[in-house]
Amino acid sequence: MRVNIQWRLANRPKGMVQETDFAYHETAVPEPHDGQFLVRNLSIAFEPAMRGRIRDRPSYIAPLQIGDVMEASCVGQVVASRHPSF
Repeated sequence: MRVNIQWRLANRPKGMVQETDFAYHETAVPEPHDGQFLVRNLSIAFEPAMRGRIRDRPSYIAPLQIGDVMEASCVGQVVASRHPSF
């Protein structure tokens, strides 16, 4: 079984970001359906812009909500595909 490892926002940081502001979570990875593909992340970018996403204030992009999976740019490899272009 493939495992999807996630870091979810657990708290809005007050001051410096702490490990307790995030919660580790694992879920099963479903097989792709028609028109979908599965990507294995090989490298994840941790960027200053992520700080803006964990604050609850208006910005050019909506803030993450408590419980949301942290989002980041990544480089990945297609490991399963049911999409004709991938």
